[in-house]
Amino acid sequence: MDIELGTGMDGGEAARQIQEEREIPVVFLSAHTDAPTIDRTRVTSHYGYVVKGTGDALLQATLETALALFEARSRLRESEARYRLLIENTHDIIYALDPEGVFTYVSPSWTKIVGHAPEEVVGTSYKKHVHPEDQEACHVFFKKFLDGASSLSGVEYRVLRQDGQWAWHTSSATAARDGEGRMTSFIGIARDISERKVLEEALRHQATHDTLTGLPNRTLFLDRLEHELAVTKRRGRGGALIFLDLDNFKNINDTLGHDVGDQLLVAVARRLKALVREADTVARMGGDEFTLLLPEAGGAPQVADVARRICQALHEIFVLDGKELFISASLGISLYPDDGTSVTTLLKLADMAMYRAKAAGRSTYRFWSGPDPTPPEAR
Repeated sequence: MDIELGTGMDGGEAARQIQEEREIPVVFLSAHTDAPTIDRTRVTSHYGYVVKGTGDALLQATLETALALFEARSRLRESEARYRLLIENTHDIIYALDPEGVFTYVSPSWTKIVGHAPEEVVGTSYKKHVHPEDQEACHVFFKKFLDGASSLSGVEYRVLRQDGQWAWHTSSATAARDGEGRMTSFIGIARDISERKVLEEALRHQATHDTLTGLPNRTLFLDRLEHELAVTKRRGRGGALIFLDLDNFKNINDTLGHDVGDQLLVAVARRLKALVREADTVARMGGDEFTLLLPEAGGAPQVADVARRICQALHEIFVLDGKELFISASLGISLYPDDGTSVTTLLKLADMAMYRAKAAGRSTYRFWSGPDPTPPEAR
């Protein structure tokens, strides 16, 4: 297109309209080489300016270059439109951090998933949004990229939502680097995994807790006991294990039915939990058998006091389905490390002590090694 059209219309203005309405590439052909004329063409994003008389070869080369550039720009615009559509409609969060861990971009999905508008997040450190307990894991993940990693995945952490709740996310990321290999940008994809975490926790709880009473089951109790014995070995502290068996529980099931028996087990579990400290563990081992783990319980006198209170609490009346029930329990106690330092030994000795309590008339306790309760007539 000539810069001087000879129709009263300026070539630069005509080119601008053509580009706006048709998106056709424009190359100017003009005899003018002065700066004011060339400046008139700058209002458009033209693809070349050829001076008349410079030869057909240059004109052809300029046109071919202009067409190639136009096609490249068109493909780039189409690609950008596709990626923008993907980013704006993805269920995951696309984000970018600078080498200091400051957000330089977050996709619109942040608003749907977390709640804040992107402009509220850009310019803030990722640490502002991550749970304090998960900061270290995120720092280690981020530092691996500073140290040269190209792409990683699998870090899990909690993000503070706008409603004040914590949501679990997992991220995969890659690093953009300059010519010297230094990270210039950290590009990540984050996915909300809160539902998965809730399911995992439910399955974990189901695997480690009694479904009837909600107490830790045998598996979890043995795990806690083993951990406690390891701590005892390192720190030299002691504690107690109490093995509890309800007396004549089978008679209740046989006469009143299993529904009442189940209600009674739940009520027993509730009373036992109310008697112990938060650091203690009450577990149902199965049937009518319960165990209690008492870390740092003091000596035998302190443990005996706990055992007496358990016997008294379970001897009090239970009212279930309008029926008054009276029960009792026999307790066997082993002390660690005095009686043993292994899970198997302590359980075996506490179980044997429990049978000694039953032999003594039930509704009482016995230590494997230690003071037996004072008979009532001698008090």
